[in-house]
Amino acid sequence: MYRQHWSVQGSPFADRPDPDCYYAGFGHDEAMSRVLYCIEEQHGVAVITGAAGCGKSLLLTILEQGLGRTRRTVCRLGAIGEGGLIDDLTRRLLPSDEDRSHRRLYEELATRSEAAMHTVVLIDDVDRTPSFAREASSLIRLLEQFSARMTAVVSAANAEALPTSLTAGRLKIEVGPLAAHEIEPYVRQQLGDDANGEIFTPEGYRVIAELSGRVPRTINSLCELALIIGANRRALAIDGEIVEAAAKELRLSVTSHESAKQPASPSPVSEQRRVFVN
Repeated sequence: MYRQHWSVQGSPFADRPDPDCYYAGFGHDEAMSRVLYCIEEQHGVAVITGAAGCGKSLLLTILEQGLGRTRRTVCRLGAIGEGGLIDDLTRRLLPSDEDRSHRRLYEELATRSEAAMHTVVLIDDVDRTPSFAREASSLIRLLEQFSARMTAVVSAANAEALPTSLTAGRLKIEVGPLAAHEIEPYVRQQLGDDANGEIFTPEGYRVIAELSGRVPRTINSLCELALIIGANRRALAIDGEIVEAAAKELRLSVTSHESAKQPASPSPVSEQRRVFVN
């Protein structure tokens, strides 16, 4: 097995929003700071945007865990189907109440607002379907009736597909790919301290950056498959050629990288972790 070959524990590049695997790169740390500002200043709505795989769900998971240790009430919603988000919120706020009608929810929200109890609602992938986006918009309009004691943080890969009520005048926070210089520390962090020596060569890291688009989810898939290929070849390290082989299996574009390796004609030289406050 590749884990034994490389002396790694578990699945270092598992595709799941695991807070223990959070890499606080500049862009992600900046996004987290902006979200926390929105929550701490009790702004109404923050919209986290960014391409799929860049870490929006992971940020919400970290928020859910961190804010849960403060005096705030945190509700992460995601129900699809009968009742939807409003019923989901009712169940979260009134878990032991037999009366879970919408009237009872309004009463609870009013009570929380009058008592200055800050409630934070987290909704991931709000653009998953047009109907879900409209449902989230309706819920947020409901929350906004109860002063600034309600804060909603939603994530979406395609903000342009969202209803105007979810985007107009809202704080928008972009989560993008990692910077090129962050690829190596990101991969090293995922591998952990138990990894056997220098698993990826400098060329391997460079090719990962070129072929992954520097998107964390793609980096994870590329590195996981590269480790498997390398172990099967009994390689001592993962170089650029092994990363390219993994990229081809994943159907990532390797054309530009292969072209870049060809001799060029002579030309003129022209060239923390986050702290949550109560």
